[in-house]
Amino acid sequence: MGVTVSVNGSPTILQLESSSGRQTTDWKHLALVWSSGQTLKFYINGKLDTPTANSAAVTGPLANSSTVIVGKGGKDVGNSSWAGLIDEVRVYSKALTLEEVQTILRGDLRLAWSPSPADGAITDIVKVAPLTWQAGDKAAAHDIFLGADPVAVGAANDSDATGLYCGRRSGTSFAPTPPLDAGRKYFWPIDEIDSDGRVSRGFFWSFTLADYLIVDDFESYTEDDGSRIYQSWINGWSNNTGSTVGYIQAPFAKQKTVHSGRQSLPLDFDNVKAPFYSEAEQQFSSVQDWTAHGMTDLVLYVRGYPVSFLGPAPGVITMSASGTDIWNTADQCRYAWKRLTGNGSIVARIESVGNIDPVEGGSGRLFIDDLRLTKSKP
Repeated sequence: MGVTVSVNGSPTILQLESSSGRQTTDWKHLALVWSSGQTLKFYINGKLDTPTANSAAVTGPLANSSTVIVGKGGKDVGNSSWAGLIDEVRVYSKALTLEEVQTILRGDLRLAWSPSPADGAITDIVKVAPLTWQAGDKAAAHDIFLGADPVAVGAANDSDATGLYCGRRSGTSFAPTPPLDAGRKYFWPIDEIDSDGRVSRGFFWSFTLADYLIVDDFESYTEDDGSRIYQSWINGWSNNTGSTVGYIQAPFAKQKTVHSGRQSLPLDFDNVKAPFYSEAEQQFSSVQDWTAHGMTDLVLYVRGYPVSFLGPAPGVITMSASGTDIWNTADQCRYAWKRLTGNGSIVARIESVGNIDPVEGGSGRLFIDDLRLTKSKP
């Protein structure tokens, strides 16, 4: 995502490129904040984004007829494009603070906000209790609705007797009883009741309750200092092995190669020098009970460059290499062969070679996702 500001068609005076460049199919709240003498600030859903590029700070006011361009591709103003929709564009006469940006993001200030679990999240039976939220500005009480049928939940009111209405409370937390069923998606709007009795129908939040316990799904890490993925997972910089967690520049997690969710942990390994192994470690602040709720197995999803041999089309072979050396008399590599009957000839052409490592098998990159606890299947 890129943002550019120009004045009356003149050369660009302010621009940045967001680190979160991938397009999504859900709505995002974008805020561009600038004041004289400062670089642009770019917020995505109320969080400051770390740009990959940003022009130097400029001074002076912007002309009344300035042009703001929001697009995919960023710097090239003439060719910027974005296959998406834009709605509710606003211009403010002052530079907003982070708190003001987050307030605007809320929309109707009477409504409950900041749900936990977050809207659309996948959570587990431990993290789901209790459900919490932030109260609307005028709320004196909260009507709680919860159920797995979105149509029924949406139609329910405080006279419902089927169990979808969970009662009226003054606090902003609720522990469902009986416990919810694992493997189901739940919907839970919170209606706010003002002191004068006015009812404000809440946002239609949802979450999925997993049938496993989440140790680390790598979704909580951000580009903010203190919550970066390499600041939680210890790598070779601290444990003196050949591992490196995360990327040098934002985004620090991998945001395309995932098992689930939106990001995974990239792990580079280099085992060609002492101590000849690579480890990444996660330390927990408290003792973990990994047998709770009947859990028996620790599961970790890993993706790399697997050894493979494919024939995607007649006369075409795709394969990955293996071994540690092909110098001098060493021939540690993969090969393909084809049997002929009678006279004949074979002509082979190498069309492309990729993911070459100077010492194959000694170093490379893995992607790790969804560290979880599960129950053994019968």
